[in-house]
Amino acid sequence: STRLTVEAGRAQIEKFEIDQKVKNILKPLNGLERDIISMKLGLAPYTETDTFQQIGDKWGYGAENARIRYRARI
Repeated sequence: STRLTVEAGRAQIEKFEIDQKVKNILKPLNGLERDIISMKLGLAPYTETDTFQQIGDKWGYGAENARIRYRARI
């Protein structure tokens, strides 16, 4: 129906706007900061959220260091 099509279109626009906002937030960050935030929130290219321990393990930091770096940017 037309109503479902309109609602689907609105949902796509909202998703696009959110994606653009996320890109704008991540843009000024360096690669490590972007990756930490993306891993924690499950943003592309990640499909699931990771713990600070998992993030720290990937980057060779402890969980607390990963948490501090995350909190400094969020």
